[in-house]
Amino acid sequence: MTFSAGPHVVNDGRKFGAGATDEMLTLQLDYGNPFEQRSRKLFDYFALRGNLTFGAGRKIVDNVVGQGILVGRNVHSGNMDFLVGAFQHYDFWDNKTFELGTIAFGGGVVSKMSLSGNSNLYLDLQLGLVPLAGNSTQLGPDTSQFRDYNYGGGGETKFETTLNLGAWVNLTFRGYYYWIHTYVGIAGESFVGIIKPSVAFRILGNFSLGFEHLVYYTDRYPRDFPDFHDVRTEQRIFLQYYVDNFKQQR
Repeated sequence: MTFSAGPHVVNDGRKFGAGATDEMLTLQLDYGNPFEQRSRKLFDYFALRGNLTFGAGRKIVDNVVGQGILVGRNVHSGNMDFLVGAFQHYDFWDNKTFELGTIAFGGGVVSKMSLSGNSNLYLDLQLGLVPLAGNSTQLGPDTSQFRDYNYGGGGETKFETTLNLGAWVNLTFRGYYYWIHTYVGIAGESFVGIIKPSVAFRILGNFSLGFEHLVYYTDRYPRDFPDFHDVRTEQRIFLQYYVDNFKQQR
């Protein structure tokens, strides 16, 4: 489990430091060891990450992203370990740029490469089909409390890589990309991309200090209206606490 909190700046477009500042709290939970050599069972490995924002109005739950193994197997080769299989995904985004929720199923691979000393390189690549999604129709910020989204489906891909340098420095890059075709609502196609590079430095024990840069890309191609394109950036500084090998006592 990892907890982090700190100031979060939502820029006006791409202009650095031009927007409002709020507080963001992040919780990340990884259940099970994806690299343990074992016979895989349903959801014996899953990962869940969520961000909460405070001070930005009604939108408190900024995003929740999770995935769990359905079927799979472990492979070991040299200094690399793999978990290959089929995964279920749940993705929810509700911020000042767009609103999007998806359920997806697809294939993926989680890998670990052992480097010198205590350094490791992790990689998580996922491809999924989205049978059901909700995608906002509003362009830009929206605070309404009634249904204002299209029903649709399509596909998604998620990519995450982390370089752990001797347990003192973590370099992480997360990327998400969604294609949503409208079933019910404003006819058209929507493409949403998110990238999140970050760096964290261990300062004492399980505490780290970090910085994350976020970029949101929204491209909408409605059939009966003009195309729309938007880019928004965000930054946050965070203090992080990491809990390793948390186990229930029996």
